[in-house]
Amino acid sequence: MKSILIGAISLAIPLCAYAQTPVDTLANGVELNEVVVNAAPIISKADRKLLIPSAEQIKGSANGVDLLRKLNVPALIVSPVDQSIKLASNGKVDLRINGRAVSDKDIQSIDPRTVMRVEYHDSPSLRYGDAEAVIDFIVKNPTSGGSYSANITQGLNRGYHDNYHNLKLNYKKSEFSIQNNFNPRWDLGQWRDNTEYYTRPDGTKYERIEDGIPANADRITNWSAVSYSFTDPDKQLLWVQASMFFENNKNSDYQGILTNSDTGERFKMSDLNSSKSYNPTLDIYYQRNLKKDQLLMFNIVGSITPSESERTYIEIPMIGSSESESMPSTFISNQIKGKSYKLVAEADYEKTYNSSRFTSGIKYSGSWSNSEYIMINQESHTHWDNFYAFGEYWRRLGEKVDFTVGAGAVYNKNITSDIKTTTFNIRPKLSVRYRASNTSTFKFNLSAYGNAPSISQLTDVRQQIDNAQMSVGNAELKDYTTYRTQLQYEFMKGSFYGYLRSTYRFSDKPIMEYKYWEGENIVSSFANHKNAHIFNHEMHLAVNNWKNWLSANIHMGYNRYIMHGNDYTHTYNNYYWNGYAEISHWGWSIGAQVSTNYNSFWGESLNGGESAHIIALMYGYKNAIFMLGCMNPFSNDFKMESANRNRYAGYNRTSYLRATQKLCVFGVRWNINWGRKHKSGSKRLNNSTNSESVKASGKG
Repeated sequence: MKSILIGAISLAIPLCAYAQTPVDTLANGVELNEVVVNAAPIISKADRKLLIPSAEQIKGSANGVDLLRKLNVPALIVSPVDQSIKLASNGKVDLRINGRAVSDKDIQSIDPRTVMRVEYHDSPSLRYGDAEAVIDFIVKNPTSGGSYSANITQGLNRGYHDNYHNLKLNYKKSEFSIQNNFNPRWDLGQWRDNTEYYTRPDGTKYERIEDGIPANADRITNWSAVSYSFTDPDKQLLWVQASMFFENNKNSDYQGILTNSDTGERFKMSDLNSSKSYNPTLDIYYQRNLKKDQLLMFNIVGSITPSESERTYIEIPMIGSSESESMPSTFISNQIKGKSYKLVAEADYEKTYNSSRFTSGIKYSGSWSNSEYIMINQESHTHWDNFYAFGEYWRRLGEKVDFTVGAGAVYNKNITSDIKTTTFNIRPKLSVRYRASNTSTFKFNLSAYGNAPSISQLTDVRQQIDNAQMSVGNAELKDYTTYRTQLQYEFMKGSFYGYLRSTYRFSDKPIMEYKYWEGENIVSSFANHKNAHIFNHEMHLAVNNWKNWLSANIHMGYNRYIMHGNDYTHTYNNYYWNGYAEISHWGWSIGAQVSTNYNSFWGESLNGGESAHIIALMYGYKNAIFMLGCMNPFSNDFKMESANRNRYAGYNRTSYLRATQKLCVFGVRWNINWGRKHKSGSKRLNNSTNSESVKASGKG
């Protein structure tokens, strides 16, 4: 990797040989020292893109998600049916309102009339960790009145319901907010076809073939939050939120007929799964504006997550086409109760000069968890500490060139079952942008980030999966570093936008799975392996709000994966594409979205993405939008494919979910406000505890 770093720096040196002035900063929502063409839907800045909504787009949107879809953000997929927001690459996207970390449901509470712009960071700062993109809504802060927003979506032919409500009250510099999001899913219907391939230590082979039978899946999630903010735009911002997330996977069951190829025996198989968790969280943020364009930002987030999960796996011998009256030949029950605590504390400093900016910060993340395995009377304790410090410097060099250079230092400590491991690594970053003309821009990015093992990967408690397989973690796993290089060409002219992008990722000693025979069982675990290489090439073409009628895009890509394990080498290629088009006029909109599988390969496992299509008809009236939409209306076979290429125990698996086959929904969303006056102010830090827990291991 030294050669990669040296090559990147040598490429940057000639590009940085230019030296003059202009500025690239924001002050009170006004762009300084740069010509802004009002007709341009996207304005490219050094570290982000600014998307300015048109009056037509605002008028045709009931909330922030509607507006985001109409803005046609590059490589972002925004569903008109379920209002989900994700990247075409399935990478991590950070959503924010005035810099504050939010969920996609919070975006639904935004009144489009308050949006000044949307900032899209496609090469995020070191501050944002491993996020591949940041979407930040810059909105005016009300100083009086209130608002009420809602989004209600009901499935017409499936057990599907979304119910979101948000009430905000403002008085002078204070805002009070109450939110609730209730999402039940029921009678979804799921099954899988699964063929498992086994090679014994003596070289003999056999298969276990599972023919799926539709079974049931029910799920309820509920998120509630109470928030308070105090905003003095020129001096300070205080924001506090107390929230509770509840998830109850009442049942996620699989059933099928299982056949052993070597003996011809057939079994009725049942794989029954359930889980439940609570996640109360307290989030406190404070920002202080200092003299001479300086900022201090502080954020602390704490949470507790009690959880429990249960899995019961049963195989009953069959005689002919019927179950025998004998006892189950295999009966496995795993029940886990756990509790985890998480704490995140961060402090950042930012100083802006005439043609440059310096940012630095420190961050601590800690996790303490305890898992109790009821059936085998064992406990697992895990303690994880992460200390992170970074510094980053951006500078404009003349009319055409700007660059960002920075580095982060990470120290990790893991303690699992009295086994302690520590790691330390450096995360460099270099970004260079060259504006060849008013329409063409070249960008080069080099960065590195750390990857830590999860609680499930660290636990040393063994769980039986079926009569041939068991799983166990590895308490001696170590963090690893991923290096990322990217080269991009970007073209913008009027309503048209496009880019070509190539990305290469190299992971040194990554955590990947490995399997081995132990007696009559295959054991699945994890280890630090040799390395992993991922190549990605993408093309994106879009037309934005053409003549206030049409927005459309198409995104195409190719992935190549090369995995070098300690005792295996695998390669995999994947082509994918997705597209969206929306025609809007006279208050009506019709949108169509199509996507093919974005498949990921890691270690020895292939995880298939979704191939889907969506059609939605929308009508806007005053502050409301009415929607009739269908997911996969022309398909009777929605499925996701996965595979494992292990030499001892591989599989090919296809999972089906009836809920998304010809799902039709009706929805209404609206945003009502009264007595509004506005000022500006923004929160700049973005942290989340995202508590995790150990769940009973299964096939999925």
